[in-house]
Amino acid sequence: MRNVEARVLGRFRMGPAGGPPWRLESGRAESLLGLLVLNRDRTHERGRLAGLLWPESSQAQARTNLRHLLHTLRGAVPDLEDVLEVTARTVAWRADAHCALDVDAFESALERARSLPAAERIPALTEAVAAYTGELLADHDDEWVVPERERLRARHLDALEELGTLTHRSGDHRAAVGHLERLVTEDPVRESGHRELMRVHAALGDRARAVRTYHACVAVLERELGVAPSTSTRAVYADLLSAHPAAPHGPAPAPAATDDRTPSATADARDTPP
Repeated sequence: MRNVEARVLGRFRMGPAGGPPWRLESGRAESLLGLLVLNRDRTHERGRLAGLLWPESSQAQARTNLRHLLHTLRGAVPDLEDVLEVTARTVAWRADAHCALDVDAFESALERARSLPAAERIPALTEAVAAYTGELLADHDDEWVVPERERLRARHLDALEELGTLTHRSGDHRAAVGHLERLVTEDPVRESGHRELMRVHAALGDRARAVRTYHACVAVLERELGVAPSTSTRAVYADLLSAHPAAPHGPAPAPAATDDRTPSATADARDTPP
């Protein structure tokens, strides 16, 4: 058994390609295998690996825990030695053990999109957001997971926003609504997502939903951050209320980095919403 399929986005699942998943006895076993498969180009010294998995234990206790965990894994995973290379000092994912990993599929699709002109990115971005089925190891709260979880989440949210904008520009407004609604659900304080969703509803001729989107943005910013919408967001709302909105059916602006995608943007000057 040298070919493995692994899902670490959302709920953990790992097992032989085309076969049933392994039945692991503990979340710590999932965390260990997740760490090894995500870093399968590295060999891990046992002491450091134990410290990552049991940061609150003494080094001696953490190493004992790791020995016990590896022992139980041998009973739970048939032919574990075909996947892991375990020595007295190190543990590593075997270089000749192929793994079809969902994180790789997600990031490969993103890199493929980045290599294409903006107008041709939609299929690759669609593939990427479909591959992202949840946060990294969503059922685990290990400290080592957090930085990588946040990095992947940020890439996913940026991909959703770009996909929403590009499908809007291409005229597929219904698809754009789906992507952007997912974006503002997963990152409700990202004003740029609310603005683009307002523009898409306007392009569909549904001004009422566009206005509701603005007021939902106002409410979430007040509740979560204690701030008012930015000038850019208020300007889109003003266009909606205008007798002659600023080209609601025209192409949306090209995706670009903004200064209000995250809570750090609250340092910008803001005015009272209309």
